[in-house]
Amino acid sequence: MVSYADQIKSVVLDIDLTLVWSTPSYRQVRNKAHQKITFKSYDKIEDLTVYVVVRPHAINLLKFLASKYRVGLWSMGKPDYITEILKILNVQIGSPRHDSDVIYVDFVYDWSHCYRDGPRVYKPLQHCPFRDDACAKQCCIIEDTPDACDPADLQIIVTPFVGNLEDVE
Repeated sequence: MVSYADQIKSVVLDIDLTLVWSTPSYRQVRNKAHQKITFKSYDKIEDLTVYVVVRPHAINLLKFLASKYRVGLWSMGKPDYITEILKILNVQIGSPRHDSDVIYVDFVYDWSHCYRDGPRVYKPLQHCPFRDDACAKQCCIIEDTPDACDPADLQIIVTPFVGNLEDVE
C-alpha cells in the first residue's frame, strides 16, 4: 500500500498559529521562551512590536521537510512581519548549502499572494511556484485554519498553536 507521504513531492506550511504564535502582550509570554520583533504597521506609519513564541519542534520539522521535499511558506501576514519571523526560524529562500544551519525553502508568500473570493481569503496551491511542474499535483498544505485552504488541495489541518509549550502536535 502506498502512503500519502510517498506521493508528496512538496509541502507548503502556514506560519502564524502553525509554526509560531505572536502577541502584542508581553504578559502573555513573560514565562515562555520568546523573541521580541518590531516591524512597520500595515500603513507603514508606525512601528509595531510583538512577542513571538515558536511552536515546539517547529524548527526540527522545517529542517526535516526541507531535507525531503520542496518547501514553501505562505502567510497572511505583511512582508515586514514575515521577514522578522523568517529570522527567528532561521529560514531563507534558496538552494540548500550543507555547511549552513539555515533552513532553505523554495518560496515565501505573504498576504499579497493570498486569493480573495468575497470575504474569504485563502491559499490555493495551484498558484504556488510549484504549479508548473510535477510537484504541483503532489503538494499538501499544513495549516491551522481549514477556511484558508482550497477544498481541492490536500490539507493537513493542525490545532492552532497559541503559545502552549507543552504542544506536541
